[in-house]
Amino acid sequence: MTLRRKFLYSLIPSAILYLFAEIVTTVYYLRGDLEPVSIWVLEDAPKGQTIRFDPILGYKLTPTPSRIACIATNGVVESVGAVCGNNHGFPDRDEFWAKRSKPDVRRFAVFGDSFSAAPFLQTKWPDRCEDLSAEAGRSIELLNMSIDAGGHTNWWKTLREFVEPRGYELDGVIFAVYGNDLRRPFVIWDDQVIQHDDQGNRTIALGTVWNQKLPRSLAEARPFFHGLPRWQVHTSETFDAMLQGTVRPADDRNGPYLLHCLYRFIFDRKGPRRQYTMQDVIDYHNNVDPTRVEMWREIREYLETNKVPALVVDVPSIDLMLIDAGPSLETQAFARFIRAKYVDGAQAFSGLSKEQIRKCWLPYDGHWDQTGSDRFAKFMSEELANWP
Repeated sequence: MTLRRKFLYSLIPSAILYLFAEIVTTVYYLRGDLEPVSIWVLEDAPKGQTIRFDPILGYKLTPTPSRIACIATNGVVESVGAVCGNNHGFPDRDEFWAKRSKPDVRRFAVFGDSFSAAPFLQTKWPDRCEDLSAEAGRSIELLNMSIDAGGHTNWWKTLREFVEPRGYELDGVIFAVYGNDLRRPFVIWDDQVIQHDDQGNRTIALGTVWNQKLPRSLAEARPFFHGLPRWQVHTSETFDAMLQGTVRPADDRNGPYLLHCLYRFIFDRKGPRRQYTMQDVIDYHNNVDPTRVEMWREIREYLETNKVPALVVDVPSIDLMLIDAGPSLETQAFARFIRAKYVDGAQAFSGLSKEQIRKCWLPYDGHWDQTGSDRFAKFMSEELANWP
């Protein structure tokens, strides 16, 4: 037998072993067991009963609830909650109005994203913060004007076109800033809009408006909507089946798995994390996104004109906390520009081990769970005891 033939014969067992391993791992990967990811599932509400486009807020939430769940592709139910709004369409458990309900109650408007709107939790941190403050003998009211999936542009428009014209009586404004909130476009949503992914699943139709004229009606908004494969809409029956574990949500993954791993190992290696400076942030907003600076200026003008102090709190990312990346320079720059007090929200988790920090977040998704939200609420309750 020639050396070449011996070599070829020796490859046969390896090839058989590889094919067997590839088939097995690919099956589990396509099922969602390997490298599970979180899928956000919204219960189908007929004809837009829960989420409606709004030209000022981006969208309003009706009092008619729709269940929402975060479920991993391996079937693990990470969190279950409900999407619903108060009298103005905000994700607050309480109704509120422009005037104070009681003269001795301190009132703060809260602008945040999904961490503050938190439809997936039983109790949002602003609500928990009110409860903790009341237990300590301090009467405060946090008007939760957060927009799930939204950010800076929605906050700016809500502040200038909803809060200011109505003359809201406020003792302060709180901006709960996470990740790229300060660079997000105007986010719109309406559950009457239907979108599907490549597999035929109905997806949540979210809209993002960047530099175009902001839409004033649902008809003008429709061209901006797009489907999100990992944000799905299912019937009540399918929703219940997912909660019971008899049906799993699926994403758009495909195989073969081991070849995917090899490709990522060769081509998707991450380099060292870039260390930005405050000057980098300033240059970005001045040269790349001057429109954003103009919005900052209008926010500052509202605060100064109405003599309302502002607090900017950096909502921590678990990934950055685990590598001790430190607070966001962009969030600090925003606080400096609008002349607000800056607070590093990661301090709410100081003293915890990495494993304890992980237990404050959902298993696979990047959002905190009820434990993490409650810790943040306690931290903010103590912060607001001495502010402003």
